Amino acid sequence: MQACPIRCSTLFILVMDVLNSLAAMEAIVSESGQERQQPKSPTEVVSQVLPKSSTFLQNVGIKYANKSRIGGASALQMQQLQAQLDAEKQESAGLKDQLDTKKIQAQESEAKLAEQTV
Repeated sequence: MQACPIRCSTLFILVMDVLNSLAAMEAIVSESGQERQQPKSPTEVVSQVLPKSSTFLQNVGIKYANKSRIGGASALQMQQLQAQLDAEKQESAGLKDQLDTKKIQAQESEAKLAEQTV
């Protein structure tokens, strides 16, 4: 039985990739523990290490964790804050319109009082 050098080298590369990925995952877990952050879930760690081109996560039904974090805020938190900000902007715009309407009414009332006193 002859050994196939292509299969062996491919298998070796895959094993090395797995070992490198495991080392990276362990580093991420220990890093979050040292920084006294909330520990990352295994899903977050795996999705952070595996490349986005990997179909492994998709095949097992795991969505990628968002790597972009700003000041510790996750993408979901950012979306929630953005929605809250948008709602507050709309409310502010509505209040500004009401204020403008009241100012116009006050000016009209002042004009009528000025006409009556003349």
